[in-house]
Amino acid sequence: MKHSQIFHTTRLRLAGLYAGTMGVILTICAVGFYEAMAHSHFSELNHRIETVAGTLHDGLEASLQEPSKLEPVVQKFVPTLCIAGTDCSSNSTALHYLGVFQENGYYIRFLSLSGQLLASGGRVPTDLPAQIETELWQTLEAPDGTRYRQLSLLLKTANQDSWGYMQVGRSLSELDGHMVWVRLSLLIGLPSAMLLVVVASWWLAGQAMQPVCRVSRYLSLISR
Repeated sequence: MKHSQIFHTTRLRLAGLYAGTMGVILTICAVGFYEAMAHSHFSELNHRIETVAGTLHDGLEASLQEPSKLEPVVQKFVPTLCIAGTDCSSNSTALHYLGVFQENGYYIRFLSLSGQLLASGGRVPTDLPAQIETELWQTLEAPDGTRYRQLSLLLKTANQDSWGYMQVGRSLSELDGHMVWVRLSLLIGLPSAMLLVVVASWWLAGQAMQPVCRVSRYLSLISR
């Protein structure tokens, strides 16, 4: 009875050690996987916004003549451009750049040097305030909880005078929704994996204890 109790106690300790070690490893791997995926998607989104903003920035600056004045050529660059204070309900919500950029979800805003909204285009969030941002990249949150990733660039005229600001951004709803699904998958998968680890640890501990158990029985027989 004593040897049996020692066997089960030792087996339980070994199983706990195996399961605890594997649990820590699995948790670290799950967190690392989530962080790596989030960083990869976020970096890809930043790259797309930067590409669009850079193309528009380089194309527009050569056409701008006076600070805060929207030249007619800007409308050619952004066909869906809506001048602030005008009714643009009939405009398409898709942002285009010379027929190349046609992906929904992006928006563009032009601000004067004082921060006044001059015009906007694309899928512009109506509840997101337009203001001058001191940082190049911003992650903004609307009152309804929707997050936006935005890049702000200073525009200059053809004479290199400061013209105003251009902000290009996109909603993070798709990315946030995808990461919620990833978190849910990990929250469901990790406990399931841990259950399998516990069962496997108990079995491995039993296998590891077999030689000890045989030696113990052999010594018990000799002592008699």
